[in-house]
Amino acid sequence: MSPVLTRFALTLMALCGCLHGTLAADPPQSSWSYSAELLRPFWQGQVVDGESVLFVRDPASGTARGRLLFPNSRLIRITLASEWRNPAAVVFEEGRDFICTAGSREIVLPAGSRIPAFTPDQLRRPAGSQKYRLTHRDGNGEILFGAKDEYHQMQVAVTYERAAAQWPTALPQYAAQTLPRATARLRDRQSLSIALLGDSISTGCNASGWAGVAPFQPPWQDLLLQHLQAVSSPTVSLTNLAVGGTSTPWGLTKVADVLAAKPDLVLLAFGMNDSSGRPASEYAANISAIINQIRKAAPDTEFILISSMRGNADWVTLQQELFPAYRDALQELAGPGVALADMTSIWTEMLQHKADADLTGNGVNHPNDFGHRIYAQVLTSLLLPPAADTEAAVPAEPIEVRLWPEDAPNGDQTFEKSDAKITVHIPQAPSGAAVVICPGGGYGGLVTGPEGHGIAAWLNSHGITGVVLEYRLPRGRSFVPLLDAQRAIRIVRAHAAE
Repeated sequence: MSPVLTRFALTLMALCGCLHGTLAADPPQSSWSYSAELLRPFWQGQVVDGESVLFVRDPASGTARGRLLFPNSRLIRITLASEWRNPAAVVFEEGRDFICTAGSREIVLPAGSRIPAFTPDQLRRPAGSQKYRLTHRDGNGEILFGAKDEYHQMQVAVTYERAAAQWPTALPQYAAQTLPRATARLRDRQSLSIALLGDSISTGCNASGWAGVAPFQPPWQDLLLQHLQAVSSPTVSLTNLAVGGTSTPWGLTKVADVLAAKPDLVLLAFGMNDSSGRPASEYAANISAIINQIRKAAPDTEFILISSMRGNADWVTLQQELFPAYRDALQELAGPGVALADMTSIWTEMLQHKADADLTGNGVNHPNDFGHRIYAQVLTSLLLPPAADTEAAVPAEPIEVRLWPEDAPNGDQTFEKSDAKITVHIPQAPSGAAVVICPGGGYGGLVTGPEGHGIAAWLNSHGITGVVLEYRLPRGRSFVPLLDAQRAIRIVRAHAAE
């Protein structure tokens, strides 16, 4: 390797391993609760939950814009990324805080919006002003580096119903034929031992749980383990041998550690650090050597080769052409007992619709919470049949129930015709809890979208049935809304078993 290439590689390894051994070594306490809904692949189902967006403001026009992966048919909820799973979060309001036309991917922030937005200059730093040299490709300073949760605090989480749109690139499929032993163990609810070897992405860098901030989402490997234990067997285990700042030559030195874990399945997740200049042929040879050495000692071991997400194309250190070259090299290695988890193609397509700042956890080469979830979703798609991945994630159609089949009481011995109703959103795996949601509107109207059905969707992600009440407005009759609320509670209690 040339001296220049060596220097680039050392810089990249230092950056990727910068906080490993401090934050990563001592996971903070968190309030995270597992939900199967969050492991539904984002390309399936009707609702995209918690997609990350960082709004960038044009300095000339003053307009801030953000983009979604899919055209939306209905925007359900926008919160700060840190408030995504908080039921008491500030939910931004359409019209006041954002404008989004149905069928569009774009969200625009009007003047006075409470949603944070940043100019391009705020996402840069002067040359030489940061610990790591992250020179921008245009030569104008450096990319802002997020050592912990800096980007997380700038991003928002958007939940929306997507318009009918198919993901245009290849997607992971259930690998029962390629990984017969691992998938059979999961199918039969037997124990499965997994070993993970990779770089800082696989140590969990920049997931909110790793950083110790709300919503405390675990990194991808822990999400995967939680899901496999919940769907298959609590005896599924994962030994994480990943270390920040490493690449494929280091992986070759850790074969003995992998074998010591006695894995049924090995996950190999390298590429980000190699992409400072290691040729695809050398990268492939290293991965192949790891596989062969493990198989020599444990012939029945199966493998998933994870091609890396793409790093920030504006960082001069990364050679972007290597990411698809590495993916192609891993595809060549795939075969009986060896499956490919193609994060590279998915990330490449996402960047056709979104900016790197929407998806990054540190500005250059780590995913944010949304990205960590996608890693886990891709892996579960390979290991679990579609029903296990999607059945629990696609909620039943909401049920509408009229409150008053006959005339509705007004509380003063008079009655009237009424269209008051409840809409019942039942999760696939109900916990037994239900919440009656009374949307706001200042008694001048009902904000049933974000303050009704949006909250119900969030409750469903926690296994809670959400019941949206469309009550009558008082119009001088103070008892009318209360009567509707009481009636709604009685109906829910009467049908609790259903």
